[in-house]
Amino acid sequence: MILEIFNELQILLSDLVFSGADNIDDDFIEKINLIEKKLNKFEMNFAKNLIEDLIISLKEYKKNKDIKKVSKNISKLEFYLSYALFNLSD
Repeated sequence: MILEIFNELQILLSDLVFSGADNIDDDFIEKINLIEKKLNKFEMNFAKNLIEDLIISLKEYKKNKDIKKVSKNISKLEFYLSYALFNLSD
């Protein structure tokens, strides 16, 4: 189940990176919020916090167009995912 959640999150992050932060809509935010809730059920607080940070930075980006926070939060989440997926594959 956790592996499926992480794979779903990876796909969403890929969509974000390839489509660009300007093209993110409410549907994307809703999907990533659902993943956050799923992770919360498994008490994966660090991953949940990383997703919250990403959502906040995306909302801030819509107002001030500062992509630095968004890219920083994407990088943090990608690093976390790669580490977690590596450990789950053992």
